[in-house]
Amino acid sequence: MSELINTASQLVPYVTGFGGAVVLAAQNRAAESVVERGRLFLDRVVFRRGDDAGEPVPDSPARRELADALDALSDDDRALIAGAVGRWLESGARGAGALRAELGLPEPGGHHAVTYGPNSIAIGQNIGDIRMGRASDEDGTR
Repeated sequence: MSELINTASQLVPYVTGFGGAVVLAAQNRAAESVVERGRLFLDRVVFRRGDDAGEPVPDSPARRELADALDALSDDDRALIAGAVGRWLESGARGAGALRAELGLPEPGGHHAVTYGPNSIAIGQNIGDIRMGRASDEDGTR
């Protein structure tokens, strides 16, 4: 599963960076399913295959690395990614955040809380009071 998450994370900036005409061509194509639409888009953007109109996608080490990572995934995992990309195309959203959400990835730069030992608290987000230890005299419970 970590290979799937790592590959999906690599995919976001690459795919969203080459939007434009490739996205429009993929949206307008008469694909029968969301997964097939995502596969067609990935074929054009990542694998540089297909006959879609639009600017050619430049070759780069990042593109080759992403293509290798996608090839290394199982058929089921590739279908999950293609389906997420297909839903992203259908949604009309063009941002990396929307694609990350379709892929089920957290937003970058989020909080990560770790705690160890007795009476330790890890908080990613807190709204309200946190009370630890013994009750104080202020609330009259001591």
